[in-house]
Amino acid sequence: MKLSFFFRNTSLNCIVVCLATNLAHGMKLSEALALNKVSMEAKWKSGSTEPLFLKLRNLSATMIEIEVEAGSYFRCLDDQAQDMLAMKNYAFKIAANKTAEKSMSVHCMELHDYGPHQDAEFVYMGKADGKLVTVAQFTASTDKYMGLSQSLVWALAEKKTSFDYSKGDSVAYWPLLKAVSSYIKLVEYNDPSYTYVPIPRITFNSRVNISSYIKPNTKLSLKGIDNTGKVLKEYFANKPVAAGFYNVTIGYNDIVMDSSFAISYQLSDDKGNVLLEKHAKNKTMEPAEKIYWLQTGWEMSIQTAIPKASLKLFGPDEKLLLVLYENKNIPVSIRKTPYAFYHTYGKQAKFKVRLYDDVAGKIVQEIKLDGAKSEEQKVVMKKK
Repeated sequence: MKLSFFFRNTSLNCIVVCLATNLAHGMKLSEALALNKVSMEAKWKSGSTEPLFLKLRNLSATMIEIEVEAGSYFRCLDDQAQDMLAMKNYAFKIAANKTAEKSMSVHCMELHDYGPHQDAEFVYMGKADGKLVTVAQFTASTDKYMGLSQSLVWALAEKKTSFDYSKGDSVAYWPLLKAVSSYIKLVEYNDPSYTYVPIPRITFNSRVNISSYIKPNTKLSLKGIDNTGKVLKEYFANKPVAAGFYNVTIGYNDIVMDSSFAISYQLSDDKGNVLLEKHAKNKTMEPAEKIYWLQTGWEMSIQTAIPKASLKLFGPDEKLLLVLYENKNIPVSIRKTPYAFYHTYGKQAKFKVRLYDDVAGKIVQEIKLDGAKSEEQKVVMKKK
């Protein structure tokens, strides 16, 4: 299942630009779908600057106008891939029994989920949370806010309590920052009460098994909880979920942890009965004098389907840094994956992404990544 953490930066293919469209006074997409006026198909087109491809078909006998507003939420049917937030307004005018198509400008909503594969399908979930809609409405009005809006989307989607910005940001983006200031605390980098301290990148990974013994259509909830009982992430709430194994990850780079910090994952039914509680294992990237951020990507051509595959990222010393997924069915396809991650190896580092056939126990493909474009990071932490 999905969980990511926020860090102030941008990720490949997450910020895309197109000209704003003024909405006509048409029917909202949600209303048109509910009334069966249109059918919808949304697919991902890797490599495009407007990568979410939306096709609407008019099911009525008369011309129809449809509005798709900035802040519309599209969920990827691949639960390990990023969901998307529309950052522009779109107006469709569709003749009777005809189709209309548009490529959409979007932001990704999970920083460390992988990018959708080519032709990945999305479903329309209505308007996103009002905080995210506020950000989207600013980018719909002018492209100048695109430089900061992706970072804000990550922070708000993750329900962060603070957002770090620079003095330069306050000049260029102040109307947007002011608009979200009631949702999230704004912290300027040069605030004297703060200091720059590199801290370790800590990741908690686990696999939750939703047993086939659970009655079909039982409404389930899955949460990640810390050792104080605080809910850190709710993966899904009161919804029927298919039996099987689910990979769950929580990553933090902006809180101080001591040796007593722990995370558990709790699966419960709609009556509050805890069906499963599993403690997470954590892997820690050791602190260093410098922490780097690398936004990159790769392409893999899958010639033969792999029923159970794993994708892993390794450092120059062959240390396993991240497991992007495991036991995943990979069809014959060309998979373009934008990705971004932290490391402590410096700009001369070389990384490897390896695709494994878990059944055969062998490496199917290996991609080499150059760390030359890594950016040195400074993490803002309050003084104790």
